[in-house]
Amino acid sequence: MPAAERLDSKPRTLKELAAAYCVSQRTMRKWLRRHPQTQLLYQFRGGYYFTILDVRCIIRALGEP
Repeated sequence: MPAAERLDSKPRTLKELAAAYCVSQRTMRKWLRRHPQTQLLYQFRGGYYFTILDVRCIIRALGEP
C-alpha cells in the first residue's frame, strides 16, 4: 500500500488487511477470531469487505501495521 494512503481510508478485504500486517490470510483470520474486540466483528461481517469503522476497530485492537 502506498505510504500516503491510510489503512482506514476505505473498506478493506481480509487479503488487504493481511498484506498490510505482513501475515497470511489464515493468520489474520486467527488473530481476528482470538482477539476479544474483533471476535464478533469477524463473525458478523456482511460480505467480503470490512467497513471503515471495522478497519479502525481492528487497528485499535491489533496496533498499527
